[in-house]
Amino acid sequence: MNETWPDYDDATRDDSLVTVRLDAFPERVRAGMSSAIGRRDYQQDAAMVGDDLAYADTNRMIAILCDGMGGLSGGEAASNLCATMLYEDFHARDVTENVNGFLKASVRKLDRAVTDLKDANQNPLKAGTTLACVVITGDDLYWASVGDSRIYLIRDDEIAQITTDHNYAMLLDQKVRQGILAREEADGHPKREALVSYIGMCGVRYIDANAKPFRLVGGDRVLICSDGLYRSLGEEEMKGIVVGAVGDMAGAADALIARAIGKQKRNQDNATVVVIEFLETVGDDP
Repeated sequence: MNETWPDYDDATRDDSLVTVRLDAFPERVRAGMSSAIGRRDYQQDAAMVGDDLAYADTNRMIAILCDGMGGLSGGEAASNLCATMLYEDFHARDVTENVNGFLKASVRKLDRAVTDLKDANQNPLKAGTTLACVVITGDDLYWASVGDSRIYLIRDDEIAQITTDHNYAMLLDQKVRQGILAREEADGHPKREALVSYIGMCGVRYIDANAKPFRLVGGDRVLICSDGLYRSLGEEEMKGIVVGAVGDMAGAADALIARAIGKQKRNQDNATVVVIEFLETVGDDP
């Protein structure tokens, strides 16, 4: 891996699929979002994509993806609250001077808000959600994640996951590296996929966030997805679909979801993806 890599404008909607195309400023980015309910009874994923360029010359945009968890409508309430609050807070202020600080403070604020959710009888809803978010300011990329929704970066013919899955597997793998646990025992642990950090746990334990911006170059693609996508498609498969879309990021998002659903997995979870293509850096010649 190259050492430079880091360790709703228009929407159509039906009961199972949402597609968003962000076309306002094609000279800077192209973005698309797609989602399917899979074989679940409820859609507990939520995603929002937007930019400030439509009404303010700030050269910034945000993309947010949340995967909710909780009985009945609890996960839906948690993911939608998290995505909406962060989206609105981002557009309500200028955070270009301290994006990392804004994202970390937002995680704490969102955790309190989701923890405080109540049902119709004013009992604690006991719901939670993952969060995967990217902010692009000029040609700088920032990200923050909590849980096991993922952010990938695709550059040229390489794909890299730039976030850590905050599940029990992370702790098991640490024990393997320390020589405390055998690899076979870690790989076969029944709670390997259980989350150890998420929004709504009343005190987030782990946050992935880059303190220094990662410099994007023209042609970079950022892929954000819930586990319903990456548990159905491998990294090379995802990369091939995105690269093969040749600039049509809405088409890439639709193709990723269609491929995942086409696997016809018996327990297919909600699957959601946001794909962003960065076209040029600030100061590039036209």
